[in-house]
Amino acid sequence: MSSSSSRQSLEVVVRELTAADLGEVSRLAEAAVSTPDDNTYPIVTLDKELRGVAENAPAANRKAFGAFMGDRLVATGCAAPLGDGIGWISRVYVDNTLRRGGIAGRLVAFLETYLKEHGCLSATLDFWGPRHTTQHFWLKTGYARTGTRAHPKFQGAFVVACRKAL
Repeated sequence: MSSSSSRQSLEVVVRELTAADLGEVSRLAEAAVSTPDDNTYPIVTLDKELRGVAENAPAANRKAFGAFMGDRLVATGCAAPLGDGIGWISRVYVDNTLRRGGIAGRLVAFLETYLKEHGCLSATLDFWGPRHTTQHFWLKTGYARTGTRAHPKFQGAFVVACRKAL
């Protein structure tokens, strides 16, 4: 059995992250940000931000979710209704060894459903550019680029903004 088919045989379950998941969040932070396409985002920042969302998620319906294969956290994503029918998706990361297996697509569908259930008519997101693989994923998932801007903290980096009607 190839690793690809054994990977597909495990069910992916998405649920809200809790403080008990923080060890897995740290492990995933290292596994998710390990490709040249993602090297602009410091691992320590990802770990810190996901921990912050998992620990403080109840504020304003902002939630951190994880996709699990058994007990193993394989992807994360956050969703927050912003008001006026707009939702925000962020921190979608997938374990590098499991990319292109449909996990991110399932997780994003879950996040979009969460936003719809909280009155959102559209979802917005942004990502650091140039991340060609990331951009391809979001465009394939139905998001349209709405602009770019300079990153506020990292000189020379830029952010690509996207939006999708839900």
